[in-house]
Amino acid sequence: RTGDVVRFEAVLRDASGNRLDDVPVVWSHGYAATEGMLGVPATGQIAEDGSYVADVPGIHTVMATAGDLTARHTFRAEPRDVVQELEVVGHGAEDWYRTTDLWAFEGVDGRDYVITGSKVSGGYAFFYDVTDPAAITKIDSIQVDARTVNDVKVSPDGRYAALSREGATNRRNGLVILDMSTPSEPRIASVYEEGITGGVHNMFATDDYLYALSDGDKYVIIDMSDIYAPRYVSEYNHPDSRVHDVWVADGLAFSSEWGTGVVVVDVGDGRWGGSPENPVFVTSYA
Repeated sequence: RTGDVVRFEAVLRDASGNRLDDVPVVWSHGYAATEGMLGVPATGQIAEDGSYVADVPGIHTVMATAGDLTARHTFRAEPRDVVQELEVVGHGAEDWYRTTDLWAFEGVDGRDYVITGSKVSGGYAFFYDVTDPAAITKIDSIQVDARTVNDVKVSPDGRYAALSREGATNRRNGLVILDMSTPSEPRIASVYEEGITGGVHNMFATDDYLYALSDGDKYVIIDMSDIYAPRYVSEYNHPDSRVHDVWVADGLAFSSEWGTGVVVVDVGDGRWGGSPENPVFVTSYA
């Protein structure tokens, strides 16, 4: 079934039938898409010891290669049939623009809101009141200088929001900070560009700091104590790596870095001597 760990073993023998244990084996896998399946995601995962997990149902093939020798095994993974019915309670419709990331939050007025960005749609961000999920209301929109507003974030205290920019006309991109003191009437507080002109794809907001990716190279830490004058603090760029997203919890920044895996950096935990002003690498896992 999908999700089960299937353990394979490759056994090599010499001409006399003796087992060879010191020959390196490279594992790989393939997948035949089920009829009608479009945009197939990552289909499975294989480890160096030959352990394989099928992520989607269908025909999977696991291959072991040693030199010019290859052995393979093909099998069908059945779905786990873990199904739960969902009921659509409400729909915040947007008929003209393609929305991107969203962020749900409680505003300083105690009501519940959602912000969404837009993809190649003129740089719009849309604001919804979702206090009553069955009666979602679009309350506002803001247009910024960007082709795409990919990510939107709101600080935990609801004080400010940030809109990422990609494809600005001046090619400086960066991000736009919003004053959310009146959540139903968001207004632009400032535009921040230092260190992030290459484009911001993802961000993470805390009450005091904003962590913004810069063109996939690094993330920049910005002091948000004054949202009308945000200030560059520091940055972290992992060697020989590209970053896709960052999340911060309890003073540790966790960034997803493609082939590098997950990188953990001390940005305020302190056990490794790190702070927002001095990010310190802790570990990575791939």
